[in-house]
Amino acid sequence: MALFSITSMLNAVQPEESSSSDESQGTPTKHPHGRKRQRDLQIVTNLASEVMNLESKLWDMKHAVDKKIQTATTWERSARLEAINRHTLEVQHRNLQQTVLAHCKMIHSLQSHLLKSSSLSTIPSKRPRIHYFNNEPRSKQLLEDSSSSSLTEEMPPVKPNCAVKLASLNNEVQQLHSTLFSLLQRLKQKVQQASPWELNARQETLDMHSAIVENRNLKAVLEEYMKYITALRFLVLKCPMAGD
Repeated sequence: MALFSITSMLNAVQPEESSSSDESQGTPTKHPHGRKRQRDLQIVTNLASEVMNLESKLWDMKHAVDKKIQTATTWERSARLEAINRHTLEVQHRNLQQTVLAHCKMIHSLQSHLLKSSSLSTIPSKRPRIHYFNNEPRSKQLLEDSSSSSLTEEMPPVKPNCAVKLASLNNEVQQLHSTLFSLLQRLKQKVQQASPWELNARQETLDMHSAIVENRNLKAVLEEYMKYITALRFLVLKCPMAGD
C-alpha cells in the first residue's frame, strides 16, 4: 500500500512538474522554487525505487524462511515419529519379557506338580511350535537323545512317555529363554546405535519392521504356550494330588 501511494503520487506530480518546469523556463521570476521542487521530486523517485527493491528482497527472504521452516517441521515430525515407534517397541519387548518369565515359572511349577503325582499317565501331545526363529529344524533322534540324557541326570524315574515329553518341554522353555535373550540384546544394540543424525531413515524403517515381525512371532509363541498351560492345568486337576 505504501508503494502504491508513492507511485500514484509520482504519477500525479509528474505532469504538474513538467508544466511548472516549462513555466519556469519561460518566466523564471514567477517560480523561484522550481529547481528545489524538481530536486525533491528526484529524491522521492529514488526513495520509491529503493522501497520497491527492498520490498522484493523482503519477499524473497520471506519465501526462503517459509521453505526452511516447512522443511524443518517435516524433519522434526519424522524424527518424533521414529522416537515414538522406538519407545513403543521397547515397551512391547519389556511386556513380552515379563509375560515369558511368568509363563516359564508357571510351566516349571506345573512340571514339578506333575512329577510328584503317582497316577500320571500322559501329558497332552500337542505342544507349541519350537522352530519359530530357527530355519534348520532339529532331528527327532537328537531331541530324544537330549531328552534321555537329561532324564537320567535330573528327573526321578517316571513313565517313559511322560519323561520324554517333560524333557522336550524343558528344551522348549530353554530355547524360548535363549530366543528372548537374543531379542533383548539386539533391541538394546539397536536402541544404542539408533540416532536420527547418524542413521538413514530407510534403514530405521526396515529395522522397525523386522522388530515388529519378531514381536508378532513371539506373541504367537506365547499364545500357544498359554493353550499348552491350560491343558496342563486341566491335567493337574485330574491328578489325585491336585488338592495338595
